[in-house]
Amino acid sequence: MVGKRGGRQEMSRLKGGELMTNPDLVSGLLVLGLTGLAWQQSRTFSYYGGVFVDWVLLILGGLGLLLVIKACADLRMGKEALRLSLKNSGSVMTLLFSLVLYIFLLPRLGFLLSGMIILSGISLLLTPGKKNLPKNWVAAAALSLILTAMFYFIFKTGLSVPLPVGTFWTR
Repeated sequence: MVGKRGGRQEMSRLKGGELMTNPDLVSGLLVLGLTGLAWQQSRTFSYYGGVFVDWVLLILGGLGLLLVIKACADLRMGKEALRLSLKNSGSVMTLLFSLVLYIFLLPRLGFLLSGMIILSGISLLLTPGKKNLPKNWVAAAALSLILTAMFYFIFKTGLSVPLPVGTFWTR
């Protein structure tokens, strides 16, 4: 169970694949880690290509820091941690796998094609009910086409951010 030491809660395993944890703390640390990684990777961008990225990373880092501060304040006040069940985490794992696949596909297929593929898959994943209906596939494809085109024109044309073309097309 959850032990208390000096008003602080400890994470411990419960029965049946459950975990007691503070999701704000986990989310805040994850956001801070990903923000730091993105900041380190974005140092090679041109000045104009990096301005938008720097502002977004500054905002994300601030929000991640706020989450960590809130989580620490909750722990000091003795708020109860949440039970997270690992039994029904298939959708979350599929979403994480999709993001890793996107990172793998992006330099090879380029922004447009990999964006449409991944957004279609995520849209189908998040669709409630039966996912194999043709209307759901059409809606997912249409949504991914619209969103990918919108992001392409905003970043490529509007903000002059270089987007990956893909090594598959440049051979």
